[in-house]
Amino acid sequence: MNQTANVYALADTAACFGVAELISGEDEQGGVTLRMEQSGRSVSLIAQVAVPRSAPLLAHCRVLVAGNSTDQLFVIGLLDVVDNDSPVVKTNDGAESVLENKEGEEKLLVYSSDNKLVFEYDSIQKKSILHCTEGDVVLNAENGNIKLNAAKEVEINGSDVSLTSKRLSIKSFFADLVIARMETQTDTIIESAKNVYRTVKELTQLRAGRRRVFVDETYQVNADKVLLRSENDVKVKAEKIHLG
Repeated sequence: MNQTANVYALADTAACFGVAELISGEDEQGGVTLRMEQSGRSVSLIAQVAVPRSAPLLAHCRVLVAGNSTDQLFVIGLLDVVDNDSPVVKTNDGAESVLENKEGEEKLLVYSSDNKLVFEYDSIQKKSILHCTEGDVVLNAENGNIKLNAAKEVEINGSDVSLTSKRLSIKSFFADLVIARMETQTDTIIESAKNVYRTVKELTQLRAGRRRVFVDETYQVNADKVLLRSENDVKVKAEKIHLG
């Protein structure tokens, strides 16, 4: 029920009319705080409840409001009413947790003091969601470890993903990399594999100061054409050399 609505000015009058959501429940004087859209942004406004009700209104009710201006608003109708028996826990600064039952869904919602959704738990789908619409999310373990464990997938999405570490260890039964362009800069690369297969559609090029190749058994080159060019000597040493 975390929604906002527009405030509409009636033609040729200074009156305002629209649908809004209660940020706070009704106080002892019948006052409530509303959240509405004004000039393309969400604003908080104060209104007085002017409708009959058997119990005080709770936060997150959707109501119909009207008034001479946004400074003089009155609640004149109820649209969606939060059950007064729904558990609501509030902190001193206004943060609250609400158990929401709607259309067969049961969710535990945690709102910050400025009525922004922070945490959501869906008991039907068994899903937990942490919301951070503004600012950064930082996990610090100054004297410990941070572990992410999942029985299934762990997915990371971002425009830029950066890893900084003194030591990086990756263990995987199968790795599948799809990269448009990859650049690697390192002092030393040591690879160990049982078999290595590479397929290059066009060109593979190696530039090195020196190159050594050690082969225990057969060194085989198959090509349509083979060109060897050297600025100095070319030496071939073998017990037997077969040409033809």
